[in-house]
Amino acid sequence: MPQLPPIELDLNQVNQLLLNLVTNSAEAIEEAGHYGTIALVTARCQIEESGMVITAAGYPLLPGCYVQLSVVDDGVGMDEETAAHIFDPFYSKRFVGRGLGLPVVLGIMRGHGGGVRVTSEPNQGATVDLYFPCLE
Repeated sequence: MPQLPPIELDLNQVNQLLLNLVTNSAEAIEEAGHYGTIALVTARCQIEESGMVITAAGYPLLPGCYVQLSVVDDGVGMDEETAAHIFDPFYSKRFVGRGLGLPVVLGIMRGHGGGVRVTSEPNQGATVDLYFPCLE
């Protein structure tokens, strides 16, 4: 298994980020009404040109080396309208949510100089890709 390049991160913030994402995935699976899976996948990602990856905040990541951390679930997924608002503070479609988890994720990734990309379709689950810039 190849080594990932080094990245700089705040461990407490990344713990919070992962807790928020895995909690959202677990709730989406529960809402789907089945036993599901949540996968955490890492990879080295080379972005060749600006605009290759557009983040959830609408800006392109700069070209360069990134460590990509993906959180993938097979929960209920989201329609386009819901996906358009998931980073809005206090936006939640769940009874128990406060709507701050994903805005916190976005803020943490901005603070690390990286980005977030979310892909989802109703009944197809969701994938949240986090991009951390490499130190090399």
